[in-house]
Amino acid sequence: WAYLKNYKNSILVFDSIPFRKSFISIYNTYAPNYFEDNIIKFLNDISKLSDKYSLFIKPKRSGLKKIYSKKYKNYLDKTEKFNILKYEYSPEDIIDKFDKVICLPFSSTAYIAKEMNKKVCYYDVVGIHKDFEKIIKDIPIINNFSDLQKWSNHE
Repeated sequence: WAYLKNYKNSILVFDSIPFRKSFISIYNTYAPNYFEDNIIKFLNDISKLSDKYSLFIKPKRSGLKKIYSKKYKNYLDKTEKFNILKYEYSPEDIIDKFDKVICLPFSSTAYIAKEMNKKVCYYDVVGIHKDFEKIIKDIPIINNFSDLQKWSNHE
């Protein structure tokens, strides 16, 4: 990590490492934003943004534990679109290097980016947060790929 490196024309992505289905079933929870297929769709859509952008993922934690999705790990291993940053880095230090930030709803890192005057959005591939715009007024919630493209291309 070079602190003096310029990340112009780069987008920082905050996703969430999905748990294995067997692990989720123990807790009897339903959180579709965090299902492996939806997080992979979130990343896959972002990977289709213009090639003029370099894409970086800032993981929240190490993905080495066995409770995390193998499908997600395999996706990241096979894709060449994303640069994976070390999870140990401070979100503030990382956000400071980028102009644009895309977050999985409703990551607190979006608020950090907003406070740092970065262009930030939530990308909701599941589409279950359409009514949240009444509550989350400062950060756009994008629900489809074409709107994400518009957001990314607008300076």
